[in-house]
Amino acid sequence: MREPSEHSMLGRTGLAGLSYSRRDVLRAAGIGGIGLGAAAFLSACGSSGSSGTISAKVSSAWAKGPVSFVFLDTTEPNTLDPSLESEFDGMLITRNTYDALTFTDETTGKLTPWLATSWSANKDVTQWTFKLRPGVKFTDGSTMDAAAVALSMQRHLAIGSVAQAGYMLTGIKSVKATGPMQVTFTTSAPQPWLPYHMTMFPIISKQAIDTHKTSSDPWAKSWFANNCAGSGPYELASWVKGTKITLAKNPHWWNGPWKPGSIDNVTVQWESSPSTTVELIEKGSANFATEWSIDNALSVGQQPGFTLKRYRAYNTDPMIAFNQAKPPFNIKEVRKAFQYAFDYNAMRAYFRGYALPTTGVLPPFNPYSLKSLPVYKQDLGKAKALLAQAGVHPSSITPTCYSAAGYPDLVAGGTILQSSLAKIGVNIKVQAVPFGTIETAVSKLSTSPPLTSSLYNGIFSLDPTSFLSSFLPGAFGNEFMHYNSPALVAAYNKAASSPSAADVRAGLNEAQQIIADDAPVIFGALPELIIPVPDYLEGYVMQQTTDQYPCLFSQLRLHEH
Repeated sequence: MREPSEHSMLGRTGLAGLSYSRRDVLRAAGIGGIGLGAAAFLSACGSSGSSGTISAKVSSAWAKGPVSFVFLDTTEPNTLDPSLESEFDGMLITRNTYDALTFTDETTGKLTPWLATSWSANKDVTQWTFKLRPGVKFTDGSTMDAAAVALSMQRHLAIGSVAQAGYMLTGIKSVKATGPMQVTFTTSAPQPWLPYHMTMFPIISKQAIDTHKTSSDPWAKSWFANNCAGSGPYELASWVKGTKITLAKNPHWWNGPWKPGSIDNVTVQWESSPSTTVELIEKGSANFATEWSIDNALSVGQQPGFTLKRYRAYNTDPMIAFNQAKPPFNIKEVRKAFQYAFDYNAMRAYFRGYALPTTGVLPPFNPYSLKSLPVYKQDLGKAKALLAQAGVHPSSITPTCYSAAGYPDLVAGGTILQSSLAKIGVNIKVQAVPFGTIETAVSKLSTSPPLTSSLYNGIFSLDPTSFLSSFLPGAFGNEFMHYNSPALVAAYNKAASSPSAADVRAGLNEAQQIIADDAPVIFGALPELIIPVPDYLEGYVMQQTTDQYPCLFSQLRLHEH
């Protein structure tokens, strides 16, 4: 969700093009192979539409440095702490200023060595050893080594980690430097997916942690909330609160050399008004944005000088969560009644047809989706019957549905839910508030709202069990649902820790059926991601498997225009 994030964010979280074989990781672990059908997944789910060519008004020459770039985000980050950020806005900064041990190459859908050059597991896959890349410096001048990696991971473990991906740390017993440039993870159960999970955990300067920690703040959370100390392609130049964040190219980035036309300085500005975003992009006052309503994306992308990029993304949008700790949503029949009442056709119409129907927690085009699950469809008669079965009168249900302001799709989800429920006699209020406000509210049961449409659900890595992560106890997304199913946890564990292909498939099938039966959320639609890209801009790749909205500026190059 969002991510908003949780891209399982349940949020914007949220969750791209998969292309890999689990056989590779299990071969390294010394155990039997397991194929994921990645080629079919990539074919079904990758980008579509023209990649675009340089228009007649754009020079073939690369822009001369220093190249400045203005990116429009929708909301200012709450924090820049790479262990605590839970929104796309913070991820936009941390993913450009920090590196992780591994990296997903979205153009190939394969896991790539990054700060780690290689990794291997013991026979039972309870211990992973990573060899580290030599010669890497953090932007504070200190050296990236095993001590820094071990301390970074210990910090993630200690303070909760990247909120929407914290479940990936479950079962890690220890992270230790086992050599100057070697780190070993020990887990309480087999974790064949661990290298794929490491894409989500930035490595932090040990020197910065040690310098800025205090007795009351041993992990220097106060300092990292407003500062960055990573080894990424950019460093934080300034943060003018309420106005902008400026990033400057890291001239010493290990993954150089920088190519002609690459971006030297990035200004991230926040604009919650979609119409203003359109105006700024059209006038050239801003260069790029990745969050668009369908109408605005079509309007801008079809103009001369732009190419409309279409991606079949993995995010369910919206995912409307029921808080099962608040009556009447502790009653399964009420949750199912809301599912049947929801107008799925209207939700897809909001996306102007650029969306697919939903069948459950995994998209139907995922090779692991349970094909026996039906497409969600509105059935008002069934909805009324379920409320009657629950002994709950429609007029007694009067919650407020909170949606994240600045996210038209999530706001539309709440509005469509309101109009849908009115047809069965249920009257709810809809209120758009900043996602940070919702996030703060759900952090405590006493203030957690009963209903919210401020969620997305997708994947966090090449691990298909990521689709299930938001539904696990303790996960960020579960704070919206307060959903606790021991049967789901057992099914998840089977899929997440077994070296057997049959067990993985069985666990995923069981988990999907359990979620369908328990109805913890409404799965609204599976919209395509549509982004207008200026013809002078090359290199944009949607981050399909690790939250789709943050943009990696190091991949971009500009032509003279």
